Amino acid sequence: MSADTNESVRSTAQRWAMVDTWLHQQQPHFSEANAATSEASQSDGAWAAAITSLERTDETLALLELLRDHQSHASANQQLANQFAHHMAQEYETQTTRLAQSLQTTGVSLANVPPPLKDQLEALGRIAVLLDLKDVALSSFQIALCTWCNQYWTQKRTLVELRAQQRRIKQRQQDAQRQLQKVQRVLNQATTVHPMEEQKAREWRHNTRLLGQKTKEYASRVTDLGTIVQAIDPITKHVDYDSLKRSDDRIIELSQQLNQHQDKVNSYMALPPDITLAKLKLEEANGYLTKLKAEREALLAKMVDQMQ
Repeated sequence: MSADTNESVRSTAQRWAMVDTWLHQQQPHFSEANAATSEASQSDGAWAAAITSLERTDETLALLELLRDHQSHASANQQLANQFAHHMAQEYETQTTRLAQSLQTTGVSLANVPPPLKDQLEALGRIAVLLDLKDVALSSFQIALCTWCNQYWTQKRTLVELRAQQRRIKQRQQDAQRQLQKVQRVLNQATTVHPMEEQKAREWRHNTRLLGQKTKEYASRVTDLGTIVQAIDPITKHVDYDSLKRSDDRIIELSQQLNQHQDKVNSYMALPPDITLAKLKLEEANGYLTKLKAEREALLAKMVDQMQ
């Protein structure tokens, strides 16, 4: 067995020893409980047999320790209650003696006091005890009552403030609950709309790729057209050099613009799936492509006119 196991066994044995000691201390109570029965003489043996027959498990040990602690607390509380009752009895006796002396000073015998007046004096004595007065002078009662009233109104104001604070806390709790419900609705809506937005984003990315392919196709056509123009004999087709030079410069410029447009398309492909931004960029790219188509058609028409 390990050191921890040995220590646990020793601790359990010590706890059982303390519980056994406490159980044997309860023998007088068990004997008193059986005093009215015919088996009172056998109480000692019955109690010892009951202790011996206990099932010594951890659960039994825990329950017995709990019962012992409860009995200890109950005994302590009973002792405090007895002390308080004894103290109050002494206080009442002191007040009775004080009142009797006061009556004797005034020449009134307590035995000759009418019952109503006697009841009033006893009530006054109880009030004096509650107010913790050292004497029964009128000024002592007045001062004690003023102090009690001040404490009462102070506690009442405190209670009003606590209730107001409770209402504010409840209002804040309701506001927080409404905010939580609003956030939950927004989250639910976002969860519902998200798949639709993802589908739109995928469609726009597909359209952007198609636009990039079309841009490359038109750029290739412009390059082929420039090659054809350069291969045509200017003399046989009656085309002057300046016109061809301007056309060639224009083709180069359009090719550069197409390359820039291709770079923009590539940058659009890397953008996050923001629906509004992607839509605006797509419309801008479509407009620019339409413009390039118009310029290409105009250039081709002009070149054809010059070649004729």
